[in-house]
Amino acid sequence: MRNNIIDIAKGIGIILVVAGHSMEWPKNFIYLFHMPLFFFLSGYCYNREYSNNIYSIKILFIKRIKSLYFPFIKYGLIFWALHNFFYKINIYSYPEVWSHNKMTYFYTYQDWIRSFVGIITFSRLEELLNTFWFLPALFCTTILFAIIVLFLKNELIRCNVIFMLFFLCCNIGISENKFLRILTIVSLALISFYMGFLMRMYVKNIIYNKYIFLLSLILLCANSLYGYINVSNFDFSSPGFYIVSSVSGIYFILYLSNNIKNSKCNKIFILLGKNTISIMALQYLAFKIVSAVIIFIYDMPWTYLSYPTLFYGTLWDIIYCIIGVIIPILISIISTILLNYVKRILKCFSI
Repeated sequence: MRNNIIDIAKGIGIILVVAGHSMEWPKNFIYLFHMPLFFFLSGYCYNREYSNNIYSIKILFIKRIKSLYFPFIKYGLIFWALHNFFYKINIYSYPEVWSHNKMTYFYTYQDWIRSFVGIITFSRLEELLNTFWFLPALFCTTILFAIIVLFLKNELIRCNVIFMLFFLCCNIGISENKFLRILTIVSLALISFYMGFLMRMYVKNIIYNKYIFLLSLILLCANSLYGYINVSNFDFSSPGFYIVSSVSGIYFILYLSNNIKNSKCNKIFILLGKNTISIMALQYLAFKIVSAVIIFIYDMPWTYLSYPTLFYGTLWDIIYCIIGVIIPILISIISTILLNYVKRILKCFSI
Protein backbone atom coordinates (compact mmCIF):
# COMPACT_ATOMS: atom_id res chain seq x y z
CA MET A 1 0.00 0.00 0.00
CA ARG A 2 1.18 3.51 -0.78
CA ASN A 3 1.01 6.27 1.83
CA ASN A 4 -1.96 7.84 0.05
CA ILE A 5 -4.04 4.73 0.67
CA ILE A 6 -3.12 4.89 4.37
CA ASP A 7 -4.21 8.53 4.61
CA ILE A 8 -7.39 7.88 2.62
CA ALA A 9 -8.24 4.91 4.86
CA LYS A 10 -7.67 7.10 7.93
CA GLY A 11 -9.86 9.76 6.33
CA ILE A 12 -12.70 7.28 5.81
CA GLY A 13 -12.10 5.96 9.32
CA ILE A 14 -12.41 9.35 11.00
CA ILE A 15 -15.64 10.06 9.09
CA LEU A 16 -16.96 6.78 10.48
CA VAL A 17 -15.85 7.78 13.98
CA VAL A 18 -17.84 11.03 13.76
CA ALA A 19 -20.80 9.22 12.17
CA GLY A 20 -20.74 6.65 14.96
CA HIS A 21 -21.03 9.44 17.51
CA SER A 22 -23.73 11.39 15.66
CA MET A 23 -25.91 8.71 14.06
CA GLU A 24 -27.72 5.88 15.77
CA TRP A 25 -28.77 3.68 12.84
CA PRO A 26 -25.29 2.79 11.45
CA LYS A 27 -23.63 2.62 14.87
CA ASN A 28 -23.47 -1.18 15.21
CA PHE A 29 -22.05 -1.48 11.70
CA ILE A 30 -19.39 1.22 12.22
CA TYR A 31 -18.32 0.00 15.66
CA LEU A 32 -17.50 -3.43 14.25
CA PHE A 33 -14.27 -2.20 12.72
CA HIS A 34 -13.63 1.56 12.89
CA MET A 35 -11.19 1.42 15.84
CA PRO A 36 -9.53 -1.88 14.80
CA LEU A 37 -8.92 -0.10 11.46
CA PHE A 38 -6.86 2.64 13.11
CA PHE A 39 -4.81 0.14 15.12
CA PHE A 40 -4.27 -1.90 11.95
CA LEU A 41 -3.04 1.16 10.02
CA SER A 42 -0.71 2.06 12.89
CA GLY A 43 0.69 -1.47 12.84
CA TYR A 44 1.14 -1.29 9.09
CA CYS A 45 3.15 1.92 9.48
CA TYR A 46 5.30 0.43 12.27
CA ASN A 47 8.99 0.39 11.38
CA ARG A 48 10.65 -2.92 12.30
CA GLU A 49 13.89 -1.07 13.06
CA TYR A 50 12.33 0.39 16.21
CA SER A 51 12.70 -3.08 17.75
CA ASN A 52 16.38 -3.55 16.93
CA ASN A 53 17.55 -2.73 20.46
CA ILE A 54 16.66 -0.83 23.62
CA TYR A 55 18.01 2.41 22.19
CA SER A 56 15.73 2.20 19.14
CA ILE A 57 12.73 1.64 21.46
CA LYS A 58 13.80 4.76 23.32
CA ILE A 59 13.69 6.68 20.02
CA LEU A 60 10.22 5.23 19.33
CA PHE A 61 9.11 6.23 22.83
CA ILE A 62 10.19 9.85 22.25
CA LYS A 63 8.46 9.94 18.85
CA ARG A 64 5.21 8.63 20.31
CA ILE A 65 5.47 11.18 23.11
CA LYS A 66 5.50 13.87 20.43
CA SER A 67 2.79 12.37 18.21
CA LEU A 68 0.38 11.01 20.86
CA TYR A 69 1.12 12.39 24.34
CA PHE A 70 1.66 16.03 23.32
CA PRO A 71 -1.69 16.27 21.43
CA PHE A 72 -3.37 14.63 24.43
CA ILE A 73 -1.85 17.26 26.71
CA LYS A 74 -2.55 20.15 24.32
CA TYR A 75 -6.24 19.47 23.86
CA GLY A 76 -6.65 18.14 27.40
CA LEU A 77 -5.36 21.37 28.97
CA ILE A 78 -7.40 23.56 26.60
CA PHE A 79 -10.62 21.80 27.58
CA TRP A 80 -9.47 21.68 31.22
CA ALA A 81 -9.04 25.47 31.23
CA LEU A 82 -12.50 25.92 29.66
CA HIS A 83 -14.26 23.39 31.91
CA ASN A 84 -16.17 25.78 34.18
CA PHE A 85 -16.95 28.11 31.27
CA PHE A 86 -18.46 25.16 29.35
CA TYR A 87 -20.45 24.24 32.46
CA LYS A 88 -21.85 27.75 32.81
CA ILE A 89 -23.03 27.94 29.18
CA ASN A 90 -24.68 24.47 29.33
CA ILE A 91 -22.16 22.62 27.17
CA TYR A 92 -21.52 20.34 30.15
CA SER A 93 -24.17 18.58 32.21
CA TYR A 94 -26.48 20.05 34.76
CA PRO A 95 -28.02 17.75 37.40
CA GLU A 96 -31.27 17.26 35.48
CA VAL A 97 -29.58 16.47 32.15
CA TRP A 98 -28.04 13.15 31.14
CA SER A 99 -24.65 13.28 29.43
CA HIS A 100 -22.33 10.32 28.76
CA ASN A 101 -23.80 8.35 31.69
CA LYS A 102 -22.06 10.59 34.22
CA MET A 103 -22.57 13.94 35.84
CA THR A 104 -20.17 16.76 35.14
CA TYR A 105 -19.78 19.29 37.93
CA PHE A 106 -18.36 22.75 38.47
CA TYR A 107 -14.65 22.47 39.33
CA THR A 108 -13.36 23.57 42.71
CA TYR A 109 -9.64 24.24 43.30
CA GLN A 110 -9.18 20.62 44.34
CA ASP A 111 -10.94 19.45 41.18
CA TRP A 112 -8.71 21.66 39.04
CA ILE A 113 -5.61 20.07 40.55
CA ARG A 114 -6.97 16.52 40.37
CA SER A 115 -7.98 16.95 36.75
CA PHE A 116 -4.68 18.61 35.81
CA VAL A 117 -2.68 15.75 37.32
CA GLY A 118 -4.88 13.22 35.51
CA ILE A 119 -4.31 14.92 32.17
CA ILE A 120 -0.52 15.20 32.44
CA THR A 121 -0.31 11.58 33.58
CA PHE A 122 -2.18 10.45 30.44
CA SER A 123 -5.05 9.05 32.51
CA ARG A 124 -7.95 11.54 32.60
CA LEU A 125 -10.28 12.82 29.89
CA GLU A 126 -12.39 15.95 29.87
CA GLU A 127 -15.98 15.22 28.86
CA LEU A 128 -15.74 16.46 25.27
CA LEU A 129 -12.55 14.43 24.78
CA ASN A 130 -14.02 11.00 25.48
CA THR A 131 -12.63 9.67 22.19
CA PHE A 132 -9.09 10.47 23.33
CA TRP A 133 -8.93 7.12 25.13
CA PHE A 134 -7.50 6.02 21.79
CA LEU A 135 -4.24 7.98 22.23
CA PRO A 136 -2.94 6.32 25.44
CA ALA A 137 -4.23 2.97 24.12
CA LEU A 138 -2.24 3.37 20.89
CA PHE A 139 0.79 4.63 22.83
CA CYS A 140 0.83 1.59 25.13
CA THR A 141 0.09 -0.80 22.24
CA THR A 142 2.98 0.54 20.16
CA ILE A 143 5.53 0.37 22.98
CA LEU A 144 4.39 -3.09 24.11
CA PHE A 145 4.56 -4.37 20.54
CA ALA A 146 8.08 -2.95 20.12
CA ILE A 147 9.19 -4.80 23.27
CA ILE A 148 7.55 -8.04 22.11
CA VAL A 149 9.29 -7.86 18.73
CA LEU A 150 12.61 -7.05 20.40
CA PHE A 151 12.62 -10.06 22.71
CA LEU A 152 10.66 -12.56 20.62
CA LYS A 153 12.48 -12.99 17.32
CA ASN A 154 10.52 -16.04 16.19
CA GLU A 155 7.33 -14.99 14.40
CA LEU A 156 5.39 -18.08 15.48
CA ILE A 157 6.24 -17.58 19.16
CA ARG A 158 5.44 -13.87 18.84
CA CYS A 159 2.07 -14.67 17.29
CA ASN A 160 1.25 -17.19 20.02
CA VAL A 161 2.12 -14.74 22.79
CA ILE A 162 -0.02 -11.95 21.31
CA PHE A 163 -3.04 -14.21 20.84
CA MET A 164 -2.57 -15.83 24.26
CA LEU A 165 -2.60 -12.38 25.85
CA PHE A 166 -5.76 -11.56 23.88
CA PHE A 167 -7.62 -14.73 24.94
CA LEU A 168 -6.39 -14.38 28.54
CA CYS A 169 -7.81 -10.86 28.74
CA CYS A 170 -11.04 -12.09 27.13
CA ASN A 171 -11.43 -14.47 30.07
CA ILE A 172 -10.58 -11.80 32.63
CA GLY A 173 -12.84 -9.16 31.09
CA ILE A 174 -12.81 -5.43 31.77
CA SER A 175 -11.64 -4.37 35.22
CA GLU A 176 -12.14 -1.32 37.43
CA ASN A 177 -8.41 -1.38 38.11
CA LYS A 178 -6.80 1.19 35.79
CA PHE A 179 -3.77 -0.94 34.94
CA LEU A 180 -5.82 -4.06 34.15
CA ARG A 181 -8.31 -1.96 32.19
CA ILE A 182 -5.54 -0.55 29.99
CA LEU A 183 -4.01 -4.02 29.58
CA THR A 184 -7.30 -5.53 28.39
CA ILE A 185 -7.90 -2.75 25.85
CA VAL A 186 -4.27 -2.95 24.67
CA SER A 187 -4.58 -6.72 24.19
CA LEU A 188 -7.53 -6.05 21.90
CA ALA A 189 -5.71 -3.31 20.00
CA LEU A 190 -2.59 -5.46 19.74
CA ILE A 191 -4.40 -8.02 17.55
CA SER A 192 -5.28 -5.41 14.91
CA PHE A 193 -1.88 -3.73 15.24
CA TYR A 194 -0.15 -7.07 14.68
CA MET A 195 -2.31 -7.77 11.61
CA GLY A 196 -1.12 -4.51 10.09
CA PHE A 197 2.49 -5.32 10.91
CA LEU A 198 2.22 -8.78 9.31
CA MET A 199 0.69 -7.33 6.17
CA ARG A 200 3.52 -4.80 5.86
CA MET A 201 6.16 -7.49 6.39
CA TYR A 202 4.82 -10.37 4.31
CA VAL A 203 2.22 -9.12 1.84
CA LYS A 204 3.76 -7.15 -1.01
CA ASN A 205 0.56 -6.51 -2.98
CA ILE A 206 -2.95 -6.66 -1.59
CA ILE A 207 -5.46 -8.34 -3.86
CA TYR A 208 -8.35 -5.93 -4.32
CA ASN A 209 -11.17 -8.20 -5.44
CA LYS A 210 -14.77 -6.98 -5.75
CA TYR A 211 -16.14 -10.37 -4.68
CA ILE A 212 -14.06 -10.36 -1.49
CA PHE A 213 -15.21 -6.78 -0.97
CA LEU A 214 -18.87 -7.81 -1.31
CA LEU A 215 -18.31 -10.78 1.01
CA SER A 216 -16.76 -8.43 3.59
CA LEU A 217 -19.74 -6.09 3.30
CA ILE A 218 -22.21 -8.97 3.71
CA LEU A 219 -20.36 -10.25 6.79
CA LEU A 220 -20.34 -6.78 8.33
CA CYS A 221 -24.05 -6.26 7.68
CA ALA A 222 -24.87 -9.68 9.16
CA ASN A 223 -22.61 -9.16 12.18
CA SER A 224 -24.10 -5.73 12.84
CA LEU A 225 -27.50 -7.40 13.25
CA TYR A 226 -26.41 -10.21 15.54
CA GLY A 227 -23.47 -8.85 17.52
CA TYR A 228 -21.60 -5.78 18.70
CA ILE A 229 -18.10 -4.44 19.40
CA ASN A 230 -17.02 -1.58 21.65
CA VAL A 231 -13.23 -1.50 21.88
CA SER A 232 -13.02 1.24 24.52
CA ASN A 233 -15.11 -0.88 26.92
CA PHE A 234 -13.58 -4.22 25.84
CA ASP A 235 -17.10 -5.27 24.98
CA PHE A 236 -17.82 -7.67 22.09
CA SER A 237 -19.82 -10.79 21.32
CA SER A 238 -16.87 -13.21 21.21
CA PRO A 239 -13.14 -13.28 20.32
CA GLY A 240 -13.89 -14.92 16.96
CA PHE A 241 -16.59 -12.35 16.25
CA TYR A 242 -14.11 -9.54 16.93
CA ILE A 243 -11.45 -10.98 14.62
CA VAL A 244 -13.84 -11.76 11.73
CA SER A 245 -15.51 -8.35 11.96
CA SER A 246 -12.16 -6.53 12.18
CA VAL A 247 -10.66 -8.32 9.18
CA SER A 248 -13.83 -7.82 7.12
CA GLY A 249 -14.03 -4.13 7.99
CA ILE A 250 -10.35 -3.49 7.34
CA TYR A 251 -10.53 -5.10 3.89
CA PHE A 252 -13.76 -3.21 3.18
CA ILE A 253 -12.06 0.15 3.90
CA LEU A 254 -8.82 -0.72 2.09
CA TYR A 255 -10.80 -1.66 -1.02
CA LEU A 256 -12.68 1.65 -0.90
CA SER A 257 -9.41 3.53 -0.32
CA ASN A 258 -7.76 1.88 -3.30
CA ASN A 259 -10.65 2.99 -5.52
CA ILE A 260 -10.70 6.52 -4.11
CA LYS A 261 -6.96 7.10 -4.61
CA ASN A 262 -7.42 7.72 -8.34
CA SER A 263 -10.61 9.76 -7.99
CA LYS A 264 -10.97 13.53 -7.95
CA CYS A 265 -11.96 13.56 -4.28
CA ASN A 266 -8.85 11.74 -3.03
CA LYS A 267 -7.30 14.96 -1.70
CA ILE A 268 -10.28 15.50 0.59
CA PHE A 269 -9.82 12.10 2.23
CA ILE A 270 -6.05 12.58 2.44
CA LEU A 271 -6.63 15.91 4.21
CA LEU A 272 -9.02 14.24 6.66
CA GLY A 273 -6.57 11.39 7.18
CA LYS A 274 -3.80 13.81 8.12
CA ASN A 275 -6.02 15.62 10.64
CA THR A 276 -7.61 12.70 12.50
CA ILE A 277 -6.50 13.86 15.95
CA SER A 278 -7.94 17.35 15.45
CA ILE A 279 -11.26 15.92 14.27
CA MET A 280 -11.27 13.43 17.14
CA ALA A 281 -10.66 16.25 19.61
CA LEU A 282 -13.14 18.83 18.30
CA GLN A 283 -16.04 16.80 16.92
CA TYR A 284 -18.18 16.97 20.07
CA LEU A 285 -17.59 20.70 20.40
CA ALA A 286 -18.64 21.10 16.75
CA PHE A 287 -21.82 19.13 17.51
CA LYS A 288 -22.80 21.89 19.94
CA ILE A 289 -23.17 24.30 17.02
CA VAL A 290 -25.82 22.06 15.47
CA SER A 291 -27.48 21.48 18.83
CA ALA A 292 -27.66 25.24 19.44
CA VAL A 293 -29.40 25.71 16.08
CA ILE A 294 -31.89 22.92 16.89
CA ILE A 295 -32.60 24.38 20.33
CA PHE A 296 -33.20 27.81 18.80
CA ILE A 297 -35.46 26.50 16.01
CA TYR A 298 -37.58 24.23 18.21
CA ASP A 299 -37.55 26.49 21.29
CA MET A 300 -36.04 23.82 23.55
CA PRO A 301 -34.43 24.39 26.98
CA TRP A 302 -30.79 25.47 26.66
CA THR A 303 -29.79 22.84 29.21
CA TYR A 304 -30.29 20.33 26.36
CA LEU A 305 -27.06 21.67 24.89
CA SER A 306 -25.20 19.27 27.16
CA TYR A 307 -26.59 16.25 25.31
CA PRO A 308 -24.03 14.75 22.88
CA THR A 309 -26.55 15.18 20.04
CA LEU A 310 -30.29 15.73 19.61
CA PHE A 311 -32.87 14.10 17.33
CA TYR A 312 -31.40 10.71 16.41
CA GLY A 313 -32.68 9.17 13.19
CA THR A 314 -33.38 12.37 11.29
CA LEU A 315 -31.70 14.58 8.71
CA TRP A 316 -30.04 16.33 11.64
CA ASP A 317 -27.87 13.23 12.10
CA ILE A 318 -26.23 13.87 8.74
CA ILE A 319 -25.81 17.57 9.54
CA TYR A 320 -24.14 16.66 12.85
CA CYS A 321 -21.73 14.37 11.00
CA ILE A 322 -20.86 16.96 8.33
CA ILE A 323 -20.32 19.76 10.86
CA GLY A 324 -18.39 17.38 13.14
CA VAL A 325 -15.89 16.84 10.35
CA ILE A 326 -15.78 20.26 8.66
CA ILE A 327 -15.45 22.54 11.71
CA PRO A 328 -12.39 20.74 13.18
CA ILE A 329 -10.72 20.76 9.75
CA LEU A 330 -11.33 24.51 9.37
CA ILE A 331 -10.01 25.17 12.88
CA SER A 332 -6.93 23.04 12.13
CA ILE A 333 -6.23 24.82 8.82
CA ILE A 334 -6.75 28.31 10.28
CA SER A 335 -4.61 27.58 13.36
CA THR A 336 -1.82 26.22 11.13
CA ILE A 337 -1.91 29.35 8.93
CA LEU A 338 -1.84 31.63 12.00
CA LEU A 339 0.98 29.64 13.60
CA ASN A 340 3.09 29.83 10.43
CA TYR A 341 2.37 33.56 10.22
CA VAL A 342 3.53 34.08 13.81
CA LYS A 343 6.67 32.03 13.13
CA ARG A 344 7.51 34.21 10.12
CA ILE A 345 7.04 37.37 12.18
CA LEU A 346 9.24 36.05 14.98
CA LYS A 347 11.84 35.02 12.42
CA CYS A 348 11.88 38.54 11.01
CA PHE A 349 12.44 40.02 14.48
CA SER A 350 15.24 37.56 15.20
CA ILE A 351 17.24 38.63 12.12
